[in-house]
Amino acid sequence: MHRFISLFIFFSICVVHSAKAHSTGYESFKPVAGETTYRYLFWDVYSAQLFTPTGQYNPEDPLALVLTYKMTLKGKDIAERSIKEMRLQGLKDKSKQVAWGNTLKTIFPDVEDGDVLLGQKNADGSTSFYYNNNQIGFIDDADFTSWFFSIWLGPKTSEPALRSELLSLEGSKK
Repeated sequence: MHRFISLFIFFSICVVHSAKAHSTGYESFKPVAGETTYRYLFWDVYSAQLFTPTGQYNPEDPLALVLTYKMTLKGKDIAERSIKEMRLQGLKDKSKQVAWGNTLKTIFPDVEDGDVLLGQKNADGSTSFYYNNNQIGFIDDADFTSWFFSIWLGPKTSEPALRSELLSLEGSKK
């Protein structure tokens, strides 16, 4: 009986640890490093919030990028735009473009006004994706993680004003 109780406690701890590893996790990142709204022509596409453990961005640290959509978009289009943005920043490897694009197309759902997509850079360099607080995908590739979050946070982003606001850089509008 003692062995059974020990095993039960051990597996309970493993399950709790596993659940924590796959929860959105950014609850511990309460400080908001920055926030902004992405606009395309006349439309608000999404609001974006960046959460970090310290409230300051450090490219080596975990982070959570929360996008709250303000319009309807197809998941396939979000995936394709993500790969296009990586390409614009210098991703030349065609095999990665294809593989990551196919993976993102299976992860990203269609979104509507009010839906939330959250991308989380984990401490081990992997990326977890959540849709309205439910985990929808996981990519265990630090290279992908770097390219993906550079869409918003990298110095070669196609949206430097959005980057400045997310990173709360000097001169960004509030």
